[in-house]
Amino acid sequence: MNQMTIMTDRQRQAMAGLKKFLNRSSDQFELMAASRVDVDRMVRFALTAAALNPKLFECQPATVGLSLLNAAQLGLEPDGYHGHLIPYKETCVFVPDYKGFAKL
Repeated sequence: MNQMTIMTDRQRQAMAGLKKFLNRSSDQFELMAASRVDVDRMVRFALTAAALNPKLFECQPATVGLSLLNAAQLGLEPDGYHGHLIPYKETCVFVPDYKGFAKL
């Protein structure tokens, strides 16, 4: 069974809140991100990561946004290949993968 279909109502609400926050902040991301990064794509990566790792719903939305910004400034995507969004307590951090470092 697909992991994305096993979301609780609470997780769906958290997903909607995270999506709203990230979409509202996308203009700021575009100003600060590298020109080669598609902000809408970054938001989709964050939502997919949260759906696959429900602990990201426990993170403060602002820290998810900052993690996306860190990834964008490096020109990397949090796609699980070049980099990862990792929940740590109530915060989210972007961790580049070795493949992301090789890309840089």
